[in-house]
Amino acid sequence: LLFSAYWLSLQVSRVL
Repeated sequence: LLFSAYWLSLQVSRVL
């Protein structure tokens, strides 16, 4: 779960 959250954050950061 933690890893997934980290990956999601990376994706969001890439979008922004």
